[in-house]
Amino acid sequence: AEQFLKEHCILQPARDTLERLIITQRQKARQFIYDKMLTYLTEPQCKALDNLLKVDEARTSPLQQLKKPPAQPSPKALIALTKKLELIEAIGIAKLDTHWLNNNYQRTLTKYVIRFSAKRLRDLQTSYRYTALVCFLKQISLDTIDQIIDMHHKLMLKVYNRADMQMDEAIRKQRKHVKQGQVLLDTITGL
Repeated sequence: AEQFLKEHCILQPARDTLERLIITQRQKARQFIYDKMLTYLTEPQCKALDNLLKVDEARTSPLQQLKKPPAQPSPKALIALTKKLELIEAIGIAKLDTHWLNNNYQRTLTKYVIRFSAKRLRDLQTSYRYTALVCFLKQISLDTIDQIIDMHHKLMLKVYNRADMQMDEAIRKQRKHVKQGQVLLDTITGL
């Protein structure tokens, strides 16, 4: 800010005035981001985002289920990850264009959603809540795809290793039969 004022030959105000101006402009910029994100969202998407924060009989919200880390690699865990991805896809967040929003700020909003409960998120200003949830869902979507690929790879390795061990065992058993047959053949040829 000081450099900008020098370049434009503007008399530099006091430090606290400058800090107050920066804080005001930062708040305006954030509100602009939140309002712009709100214009991208449709009514059904807003309702779906609000439904993520509703707590059911089990005392957990769908958002809490999205926050869960993946389980140990298994077919059941892989299905759970695909269901998580389907839930995000059903909301339609993947189609939203957020390239205009700084990646670091998106990560900050994502961490905010991860840290706080559904109740605390419901208490936020609507546009801020939606922006944070959109960033969270986009990041979780990318992470879930990575986790699905990683889990699939680990499951394939497990299946391959199991098949390899079974083949080795079958070859060992055949080797015993081949050796017995060879001893018998040597005995017959010796006679």
